[in-house]
Amino acid sequence: MQFKNATVRTQLTLGFGILVAIVLAVAVLSVNSLGKANDRFKTHVQQVSARESLVNLILSGVKDSSLNIYGLVLVSEAADIEAGKKQVAAAEERTTAAIAQLQAAIAQHSDVTDKDRNFVAAIFKAEEAYQPIAQHIVELALDEKKAEAIDRMNRELRPQLITLLNTADQYLKYSKQQAKESLDTAQRAYQQTRLIFIIISLVALSLAVILGWIIIRALIRALGEEPAVLGQVVQRIASGDLSQVTGAKTAPQGSVLAAIGEMQEKLYQLVSQVAVSAESIVTASTEITMGNEDLSRRTEAQASSLEQTSASMEQLTATVKHNADNAHQGNLMANDASQVAQRGGTVVERVVSTMHEIASSSGKVTQIINVIESIAFQTNILALNAAVEAARAGEQGRGFAVVAGEVRTLAQRSATAAKEIKDLIGESVDRVNIGSKLVDEAGSTMQEVVNAVKGVNSLMAEITLASSEQHTGIDQVNKAVVQMDEATQQNAALVEQSAAAAESLKQQAHILLQGISEFDISRAGNLNGTTIAIR
Repeated sequence: MQFKNATVRTQLTLGFGILVAIVLAVAVLSVNSLGKANDRFKTHVQQVSARESLVNLILSGVKDSSLNIYGLVLVSEAADIEAGKKQVAAAEERTTAAIAQLQAAIAQHSDVTDKDRNFVAAIFKAEEAYQPIAQHIVELALDEKKAEAIDRMNRELRPQLITLLNTADQYLKYSKQQAKESLDTAQRAYQQTRLIFIIISLVALSLAVILGWIIIRALIRALGEEPAVLGQVVQRIASGDLSQVTGAKTAPQGSVLAAIGEMQEKLYQLVSQVAVSAESIVTASTEITMGNEDLSRRTEAQASSLEQTSASMEQLTATVKHNADNAHQGNLMANDASQVAQRGGTVVERVVSTMHEIASSSGKVTQIINVIESIAFQTNILALNAAVEAARAGEQGRGFAVVAGEVRTLAQRSATAAKEIKDLIGESVDRVNIGSKLVDEAGSTMQEVVNAVKGVNSLMAEITLASSEQHTGIDQVNKAVVQMDEATQQNAALVEQSAAAAESLKQQAHILLQGISEFDISRAGNLNGTTIAIR
């Protein structure tokens, strides 16, 4: 897996892990170098300096011893001689102790070289040669053999002292040379360590810069923009501003900025579509509400008209029923008249005696005919009213108009027939009045009467049948009107429910518009060529 394709956590872990490893390596090298430098310093201070101090003590003891010996040779007072003797003894004791310590240090110290051992051996040898001579000179001085003491001091002690001092001085120079070499070594080690540290630091710095650049580049590529800018963009979208995200189109694919841009576009499209749909719902619900209100008014008007029509039909039904009853009664009377006319043909001989009865019957028939004419006239009026009401009912009253027309035709025919009957009855009455003069014509007249009565009977039968059919048709029309009234009432209720549902839909659409009004898409572009501005 390439570093650039790794996750941010992996990149940060690897980057900081490498830097931590480098820092730890530098720390370990630093501690190690400091430890070695400290060891060298401790060795120089504790060992080299200690040996130099011991050599200086030896030189000091030898010098003190030689000076006291010279003094002892020169003094003459017993007290001075005794004091000089003690000083020589003390100096020799210090010298002996220092030599012993130097030998022990040479044996114990870890940085001792063969040259150190040779120098110490030379010092010890020179001191061993110097010590007996010095002791013998002290004895000569105590024995007051000063001339011999001075001679031996100049001839033997002085050369040994010079040898001892030169050897010690050479050793001190060698020790200083060693110290200088140690310092040079330390300086070189310091320079090497410093160079190593500089190289490691440069490498660490380079790695830090490279890793930092790679991580920053990977982060910027993954984010697409600075985190603060991304925060502002997300906050702006969260606040409802769905305007186009700057740089989202050119952001690397899969970056946070590109994802935010895609989210903004999807939100914009969704909110725009919801806004368009909500506005369409509001418009449609408003139109539905208006249509329902208009339909409700029309339905109420139609229901009112149907109620009036139903009332009129009930009246018409009652009238037609009454007309049918009268027609039936007229039919019965016509049958009776027919029977009477038939019997009249057989009892012509009784014409004269029954003329008055015929006149009386003719009068009754005239009254009946008047009733028939009145019924026919009323039927005609009712049929005319029914035709008018059917015309008002429009398409729904077309069938009723046909029935009303037939009823009117029958009523006219009934009126015509009644008029004819009336004319015939009038003629019969006239004939009755002149019956005495027209006895010879009584037979033919009676035959005509019989035929006329048969015609009346036939007309009355037709009127009765027509009245029955008219009653049946009007009853069906009445039932249809009642059903239409019930259906109209149901339609009115449904219209009210539909109006309430449309109003509720309109309110919900307004609530939806208020909900999406939190989003500002007026600057975000347009959808299908139409700019949507909610706010």
